Amino acid sequence: MAEIIQLPYDKKAILSNDKNELAKYLFSLVAQLKKELKTKTDNEADSVITGTHDFTSIIKLGSVAGTANQKIFMNALATAAEWDTGSFTNTFTRAIAGANASVSYTGVGFKPSIVFFLMSDGTASTNFSAGFDLSGSRGVLATINDAGLTITLNLYSVIYAETWNTKLQTGLITSMDADGFTMSWVRTGLTAVGAMSILYLAIR
Repeated sequence: MAEIIQLPYDKKAILSNDKNELAKYLFSLVAQLKKELKTKTDNEADSVITGTHDFTSIIKLGSVAGTANQKIFMNALATAAEWDTGSFTNTFTRAIAGANASVSYTGVGFKPSIVFFLMSDGTASTNFSAGFDLSGSRGVLATINDAGLTITLNLYSVIYAETWNTKLQTGLITSMDADGFTMSWVRTGLTAVGAMSILYLAIR
């Protein structure tokens, strides 16, 4: 549970135009805060300062110290704060001629709020797509190299690989999971043989 330290609120000093009076008030707050913190036996990682009408509060945010470039997030149970980088990147492959399937991708370490995808289809057409999913809002920009190079925008999938004349493999996220995400893969027509190489970036 968050612990609150109450410090005196001096409205007169805060509203005063006398810089010396305001400085004395601020220094007294810092001195009292140091005194209060020294009496604590735990070593919380960080604090957030909030203001109220009657006092200034310092709410401690956790018992584990973070490392460089980490941020504070609420844990999955919404019971405590925790440190994390908030991002994860990885690669995987998918047969462009693979049958329809639902596939879970794990190892992310958190439930993503948005995932970005880059795909190269690995066929002679050398098609490419870039897509994203933001908790159900999605889109993908893809090249189609049938009888000349064209570009398409699709708002129903996050990965789009068209090998020839509406013969394609598409993927979309059906759920953001505690440790990654689940994708639905759909093949239309008899696609070319090859393996899509996919890079993704998941953000908490």
